[in-house]
Amino acid sequence: MDEKQIALRQIAKGGGIIFIGYIVLGSFDFLYKVLIARYLSPEDYGVLSLGLVILGVSVTISRLGFSQAFKKYIPEYRTKDMPGKIKNLIIFGLGLSFLISLIIALLIYFFSGNISTFFSADDLIPVLKIFSFVIPFYVLLYLLLDVFLSFKKAKERVLVDTIGRGVLIFVLTLLVIFFGGKLTDVCYVYLFSYIISTFASFFILETKIFSISQNKFSRIDYKKILSFSITFLLIAILSTI
Repeated sequence: MDEKQIALRQIAKGGGIIFIGYIVLGSFDFLYKVLIARYLSPEDYGVLSLGLVILGVSVTISRLGFSQAFKKYIPEYRTKDMPGKIKNLIIFGLGLSFLISLIIALLIYFFSGNISTFFSADDLIPVLKIFSFVIPFYVLLYLLLDVFLSFKKAKERVLVDTIGRGVLIFVLTLLVIFFGGKLTDVCYVYLFSYIISTFASFFILETKIFSISQNKFSRIDYKKILSFSITFLLIAILSTI
């Protein structure tokens, strides 16, 4: 079997794993929405949905398009056997995105009252304050999952995504409902789930995929990579308008 056939089989296998993962994840997302819609009042469900939209937009901006940069440059550096550049790229992408996510999180936290007034929803204030802590972990998690995919580790990506965003959120929400929790408790479920998933992803990356600590540092073209990433960020923003 030649290298081309092996590569095609790997792509097909990875695609199949991702497809199955998304079916499982979609099932848990559907069950979660049905469950939470029946438990929360229409007003609280609307506030939660609005908070999730603001969270999603914040995360999209914070990621700065580095998802695409990872998918392009990590395989390229792997082909050329440049682990130092891979290390630099991962640190640069995660670090800069994390910094931007912290700035956005602080803005949302301190201006949560103004945002709530704009949407005429006072109950949105505590939701935004909790979700502001979620933003940095959410950003790191999904950039790490894109790193997994760049290393052709579809199984690890699907495992973390399905268990972290699907099963864990669903199970913890069941516990919140069982103990008669409030809207804010539902929001804390997201925070706890993303914290656990993010640390698990760092552990998997370091021990199973690519050791950041054990590889040396090599210089990369920051301007070129950032320009490439920002282009995809603008495309993502325009696609939501």
